[in-house]
This record gives sequence, C-alpha cells and structure tokens, in this order.
Amino acid sequence: APDNGPGRGGGGGGPPGAAGTRGMGGRGGSVGKCVCKGLTTCGATCTDTSLDPSNCGGCADVPNKGDHVCEGFSACYQGKCQQLFKWRNWATLDPGKGNTASPRAALSNKGYAVACWRWVKPGSFVHAAAQVYDPTGSRTWGAIMESTDTTFGEVRCAVSASGDAVVVWQRNWIFARHYDIASNTWGARTAIGIKKGETAARVAMDSNGNACAVWLGPLVTGIAKPVYRSCYSATTKTWTKPVVMSGTTGGATPKIAMEQGGDALVSWTVQTGTGKYD
Repeated sequence: APDNGPGRGGGGGGPPGAAGTRGMGGRGGSVGKCVCKGLTTCGATCTDTSLDPSNCGGCADVPNKGDHVCEGFSACYQGKCQQLFKWRNWATLDPGKGNTASPRAALSNKGYAVACWRWVKPGSFVHAAAQVYDPTGSRTWGAIMESTDTTFGEVRCAVSASGDAVVVWQRNWIFARHYDIASNTWGARTAIGIKKGETAARVAMDSNGNACAVWLGPLVTGIAKPVYRSCYSATTKTWTKPVVMSGTTGGATPKIAMEQGGDALVSWTVQTGTGKYD
C-alpha cells in the first residue's frame, strides 16, 4: 500500500500512512511497505494483505531472500505461497475381483510411488500384485503386476527416483519382479532365493534403479535362520547370487535401507542363547 508520508515512526510532511503500512521516513511521497507478519516486509508493489495475505510480494525458499516468508502448511512455489499438502482423489488399483490384503507402499523423492498387496482371486490362491504411480504427465497408475504362482507370505516393494520398481514375495523360496517405467512393463519372475522355507523378504532401491533384497533362509540348527541378500543391477538387469550375511549364528527380522548413491544398510537380530536375541 502506498504511503505518502512518514506513517508510524517517520518524520516529515504528508498525511500519516494507512493502517497496515509502515512509514519509510523522509518527505515528498515516499513509498512504504506492507507488513506481512512481525518483522517480515513485502515489496513496494505488494497487494493489500487484508485481501491477499498469502501473495504479499514475492516469496523465496531461502529464508531472508524473498519479500514474504511462507508459514503454516504452505511453501513457496513460482513466487507464491501455496498449499504444501493436498491429497488427490483415491484410486482403485486392483481389478475389483476377489479379496485383497496386506497392502504396502513406497515413495521416491521424485514423486514416483509403488503399491503392492496380496490378492486372493475367486476360485484361486493368494497372488502377489503391484502397480506403479507416475507423477508426470497425466499422473496415472501403470500396468498391474500379478504373480502366476501362489504367495505364502508378505509382498514387499520399492521404487527408485526414476520410477523403476521391484516387488519381492515368498512362495517356497523368494521371488522378485522388476518394473521398467519407460516401457510400463514388468519383467519376468526371477527366483532370487535358492532354498525352500525362505521367508520375510524385504527390498530397497537407490536413485539409479539398483535394488537389494534380504530374507531369512530355512532353519539351520535349532531355531537359527541365516540372513541372505541378493542385489539387482540396473545396468546388467540381473540379480546376484544369494549370499549369507549373518554367519553361522542365524538371525531374524531382517531390514534393509538404501541411499541414493547405492550404499545399503542391513540389520537383523541374532540368537545369543536359548530364547535370547541381540
């Protein structure tokens, strides 16, 4: 709002500044600044903050580098404070035939997402299913993945920053399928496990489409179960031979995480005595 005089705290001629403005001092029609909130001020060409409080001058993501600091659940986007979180309408992923259970989801830092679940088709057994969400263009869910074998355990999935995804599940051993975002297709089923009785598969991906999976092997001695790992290369499009990570003591409840560059961390519990775990 313009200020033809000193306003509050100013000196010199002209009428006092309008309410909601702060005087710039001096004489002869100097222009004031809108007070957005507290000590944050807007540019000289800002709109009336009582009518448009979220668009008072330009904003910036970097503090103290813009005219207006966005507050609450808003963020600076294209020079304006806009709502940071907005849920889109829900979408039905499965074809609507049969029952579904145990849904899981993963989200990349670029907005790509994958959902996976157990799917009981009419007159059939439990299958693994998954779909990938593409945040670009028309923002649609891609081709559905359905396993052709019976799934005995949980289904887990991960997605990369580029939109590729991996799904792992348990039958008698561990299986995996890879999704290619460019062609919107799921690759062939791959048995990454090597022994019957494998369970508890988990998977993670990096930004380049590489992935690693971990799981529990069958019983070795007593109640000890070895922790296995196998990794997928986005370059060769193959999985590595499974490797035991837990030594001879066995483990339980393995978990895995990968950072954008491809480094990974795996954790599990180890039996140290009868009924005792570390």
